[in-house]
Amino acid sequence: MERDGGVWMKTDNQNSPGLEPMYCSVSAAEDASGHGRTTMYRWATEGRIRMVKSGGRTLIEVASLRRYLDSLPEFRPAMGASTKAGRLAA
Repeated sequence: MERDGGVWMKTDNQNSPGLEPMYCSVSAAEDASGHGRTTMYRWATEGRIRMVKSGGRTLIEVASLRRYLDSLPEFRPAMGASTKAGRLAA
């Protein structure tokens, strides 16, 4: 495990299998979630995810981001809705 800008990050060290970071940068959260910076800050303002400041950096609590994303409803297409793949096959 190594320290990256105030955050303990997972490395390939065999002494810590399965250890995940507790916090990540906003840009890492953007990459992981597919949502942008503005959305991350809005979610934090709304209390959906937790952000902290460490050494001048803004970090997102990974568990809070995961909990929020897991709470979102699963996509289910409407009955009888046509899909692009279905239209192309016809």
